[in-house]
Amino acid sequence: MTQVLTSTGPWIKSLGITLTIIKRLVQVLLCVILIFAIAIGGIFIYILFPLTATPTGFYFNPDPNSPYHSDFNDLFQDRVTHNQFPHISMSTSGSHITLSPFEYDYGNGDGINILVMTDFHFMGIPLGVDSRTDRAIRRMIAEFYYINNAMPDLILILGDNTASPLNHRAVRRLIRTMDSLNIPWAPLFGNHDGRGKADANYQARAFEQSRNSIFRWGPNNIGVPGNYFINIQSPTGDTIHTLYMLSNRPSPWFIETYPPLTTGQIDWYEWAVRGMIQQENPSLDIDDILNAVVPGTIPLSSVFTHVPMPQFEDAFQFAIANPHLNLLYGGARGEPVHSSDTDMGLVELMFQLQSSHYMFAGHDHNSSFSVRYHRGLCQSWTYIPYATPSIRFSYVPALSGNVAMLGAYGNILGGMQITILPNGQITQRHIMLRGGYPPVLA
Repeated sequence: MTQVLTSTGPWIKSLGITLTIIKRLVQVLLCVILIFAIAIGGIFIYILFPLTATPTGFYFNPDPNSPYHSDFNDLFQDRVTHNQFPHISMSTSGSHITLSPFEYDYGNGDGINILVMTDFHFMGIPLGVDSRTDRAIRRMIAEFYYINNAMPDLILILGDNTASPLNHRAVRRLIRTMDSLNIPWAPLFGNHDGRGKADANYQARAFEQSRNSIFRWGPNNIGVPGNYFINIQSPTGDTIHTLYMLSNRPSPWFIETYPPLTTGQIDWYEWAVRGMIQQENPSLDIDDILNAVVPGTIPLSSVFTHVPMPQFEDAFQFAIANPHLNLLYGGARGEPVHSSDTDMGLVELMFQLQSSHYMFAGHDHNSSFSVRYHRGLCQSWTYIPYATPSIRFSYVPALSGNVAMLGAYGNILGGMQITILPNGQITQRHIMLRGGYPPVLA
């Protein structure tokens, strides 16, 4: 009996040491959890009092019978030359309108070259993570120059510019990076923007005050700032193509939802397109032109937004099911289309107004496909080449160096070049830094 007790003594002592170690580890773990909880709580308390700014846009009312009706012609004429770029004139009334960006000679006739990038996800934290995104942007500029032997004439940024509670620092980093390129640039907002210390109004004011940005606030009563358009002009001063920029509202923290465009944004887009048609046809009735009662000029245009429309998925599935129709131009679908659950009718309105034949989006980091969508095609399964109206949907690849950080992920890294030809038509191609080169998009 004595031998049994003696032999179990070391075992009991070892067990006591093990329990002590476990106890210490649990205490350390609890301290780490407590510190983490205090840090997260501090961040949330910090962003409870956001930085904001007073809107500088205008009150938008599309009703022509209202005394507060937003008169397109008045806003259209109210403009001033950009401080840094004499070939660019901008609205001075606080409206969304950016006019006459390019009035110089087309040179060899290749047109205006635009670089489109998206989903930077700047963090604004002092860990060097934003340096990777900064380098990716500069690599994209260098690749663009290598391909074209020229710098971009304009840069568009399609949202998710920041993704951090410290987005007030992140947006300043973005502005420093973009302004250092000495190229005019035009951003819009994505679902990650505005989720932090700085709300969308604060960031919009920062964009407006940027040295090289041509961002316009737009209407201040349609849900989010950053709805404006850019007219590309020929050397003779004629508008040959219009770029409509539609921002997205931010989604709540830790709830990955994709708010749809607002009714006000849809109304604004219709108001702007109709205003441009009227500018081209001052003596004709717009509805007579749209209904083909009288011949008229409908300016060509493109729509840029962050979150894709639900029709992106419809168009892709139909193109895959019917390869003989050659509706898919290339690129990859690395994940499902993450669109809003609510279709606000923008695509149908685009068909009705017959102006915008191209739509570009970001948001889905692993997708880069470009596909043509014909009105009613996915429902009727009938197809007459070049006889039915269509819109070309295109993803712009993400360009975030902060992979695995908040909201940043993806196996591809790139952007898109859009060339606006002298006749107003466009060509497009991907410029890939990682993930391979999809087929050139014509």
